[in-house]
Amino acid sequence: MGFDHLFDKMIRDSGNTGLSSFSAFNRVIQYLAKAKKLEVSFCCFKKAFEIYENMEEAGCSLDGSTYELMIPSLVKSGRLDAALKLFQKMKENNFRPSFLIFSSLVDSMGKAGRLDTSMKVYMEMQGLGLRPSVTMFVSLIESFIKAGKLETALRIWDETKKAGLRPNYGLYTMLVESHAKSGKLEIAMSIFSDMVKAGFLPTPSTYSCLLEMHAASGQVDAAMKLYNSMTNAGLRPGLSTYTALVTLLANKKLVDVAAKILLKMKAMGYSVDVSASDVLMVYIKDGSVNLALRWLRFMGASSIRTNNFIIRQLFESCMKSGLYESAKPLLETYVNSAAKVDLIRYASILAHLVRCQEEQNERHLLSILGATKHKAHSFM
Repeated sequence: MGFDHLFDKMIRDSGNTGLSSFSAFNRVIQYLAKAKKLEVSFCCFKKAFEIYENMEEAGCSLDGSTYELMIPSLVKSGRLDAALKLFQKMKENNFRPSFLIFSSLVDSMGKAGRLDTSMKVYMEMQGLGLRPSVTMFVSLIESFIKAGKLETALRIWDETKKAGLRPNYGLYTMLVESHAKSGKLEIAMSIFSDMVKAGFLPTPSTYSCLLEMHAASGQVDAAMKLYNSMTNAGLRPGLSTYTALVTLLANKKLVDVAAKILLKMKAMGYSVDVSASDVLMVYIKDGSVNLALRWLRFMGASSIRTNNFIIRQLFESCMKSGLYESAKPLLETYVNSAAKVDLIRYASILAHLVRCQEEQNERHLLSILGATKHKAHSFM
């Protein structure tokens, strides 16, 4: 039996009980929707819309109970425009929408990115004296956060608290991380503080987000405070968090603290060779040769390796700075690792010797030339 025949039969059966065709039509849709036979009920909706204009011309409309069932069902099926149209018709026909209808529209419009419509329905609901639930507040805030509209999200967040409702764990987390990632660190830390006071333990992700953003903005004290709080809570910082903190400390030339954090990082099982080498390059590029040499000694004492490229860079920095005594061990390390000194570099060292006017430095430079093991040195 086709659907149209089934639909007509149900209408006739309802009509045989003494109901008008209008009432029978409403009852059939309500019955199917309540029975959760949504595919069939959607076909009813389609048929309903086909005869909707004729019903209006005849002075008929859906009754309040049918609106209450149809609008949330249309929302669930993703037919938002149809649901919104029916919502408007419901009000035009002087039916008062229930909280369920408002809730389904606010949530679905927000998730679909139709924030203006979602907010309009939300404000309309409040105008009728209906109180938003925690679920609705959460849905609205999440939608505005995902759209990057943090000011609106924060305003709704304040409304949630003023209403005496307790924000949930996920909402705290989302607000803290979204504001931190947007560079609004003061607001993020304020919400973070409220989160802790409310008895929620922040996740490693939340701590890491805050710490890394403070590190990126050069705030040492705040970053270290977060790190200590995180580790005291028994949470394990991730590789990116350790790297961000070590880099921050290195840039601020807090060598001892950076070394301490790097060793903790190593103790946690992370590979630290790359992070340590990155710090070394920070000092080399900055021209802080003495700090670079100090950091390299720390690396050696802690069995942390670097690569030949960085060793060569530091050697050249030492040569430019006239630190010949420190340069020789670097060159020896370079050569002993099977790296070769080319003629250009050999000539560069020789140029230092030619320009040198101090006997002690001449001896150092001759020693360095010998350490190159370059074949040109046999002619010296």
